[in-house]
Amino acid sequence: MKTNDPFDDLLSSWNPPPNVPSDFREQVWHRIAATADAGGTLVARPFRARVAAIAAAAVIVVGFGLGLLDSGSPDSDRAAYFHRIDPIAKAR
Repeated sequence: MKTNDPFDDLLSSWNPPPNVPSDFREQVWHRIAATADAGGTLVARPFRARVAAIAAAAVIVVGFGLGLLDSGSPDSDRAAYFHRIDPIAKAR
């Protein structure tokens, strides 16, 4: 059973005023302009985008290469599996 707490009404009516400086909007636009002037986006930095793409491609190639080296032959995996579950092989 829910009871009415007198503080519920008080808390729901409380609305604190925001502490925003008077030149807040100017400061925001100034920071946006400074970021745009410094080339803050990836589009403005094509060299970094190229380096990132090359690094990603290298990681993918190395990953596939390591995966192929580690995979082994399917026949040996199959033989190892059947050796593990073969009851005659376990008795030897």
